[in-house]
Amino acid sequence: MYQQSTAQNDRGGAGFMGHNPAQQRLLMAARGWHLFPLRPGDKRPAVANWEQWATTDPAKLLNWPEGAGVGIACGPSNLVVIDLDCHTAEPSKPEHQIWTERGCLDGADVFTWQWHEHTTDGSSWAHTYVVLTPSGGGHLYYRAPAQQIRNSASGRLGWQVDVRAQGGYVVAPGTTLPAGTYTPLWEPATLPVLPEWITATLTAPKAAPQRPARRVLALPSQAGKRVNALAHQVATAAVGQRNDMLNWAVYQLAKDRALTQEHAQVLFDAAKAAGLAEAEAIATIRSAGKELAAS
Repeated sequence: MYQQSTAQNDRGGAGFMGHNPAQQRLLMAARGWHLFPLRPGDKRPAVANWEQWATTDPAKLLNWPEGAGVGIACGPSNLVVIDLDCHTAEPSKPEHQIWTERGCLDGADVFTWQWHEHTTDGSSWAHTYVVLTPSGGGHLYYRAPAQQIRNSASGRLGWQVDVRAQGGYVVAPGTTLPAGTYTPLWEPATLPVLPEWITATLTAPKAAPQRPARRVLALPSQAGKRVNALAHQVATAAVGQRNDMLNWAVYQLAKDRALTQEHAQVLFDAAKAAGLAEAEAIATIRSAGKELAAS
């Protein structure tokens, strides 16, 4: 979903990563995150009534079951986590097929579209606590708003976009499963509150699904819906997001071995349309492609 790198934060540190597991648990608990053990090598809780068991008590955190992973109970932790899935299966429901028509292949694509449809302040969805999941998806952490968000709100933000909130949990960063490790990508100095438009979407009465409005962008390419959709996201990115969005779009194609010279040119033209300097756009495209090839 996004180019993987060493987790950094606004203060220049790497969060709790690099510490041993016990220290990681203590540092997470210091943030107010309520933790409980997962079965070794599994996402499932290792304890009954995990939400009630979840704790910040150092004595429990230091006396952790051998080999157990870590779960975060979202409700007690005052967290809402947006879960961006990365499944390869085609959508089976008509309300989900509208996203593939727009060139969206996974939850990160869908959430990016949603973000740009609703956000006008120039902020980036990537500027919160971001954790890469072993499947190639991601978790976006937010402080819970005053209005209660329940775990049953999953699916309201679009295809492959789920919500972990009151009554739900996520696998904590630093936990390793057979498929890989949950790895922090970005940590802001202050965790933002869930954006108002997301809160409104998750708490609104359910309505019949509607097709999202199309915004047409003229690009000199017929490279296919996937590339044109990514180019649209780059070309309409707000100031402060343009380079990040270009980096993300290049990575999406590179990881699928679809970053041809023609496709790179389409993204370059889109970056210029967004107002990004030519030299900066060229450097970002080259860097993103090279870093993936080296990984």
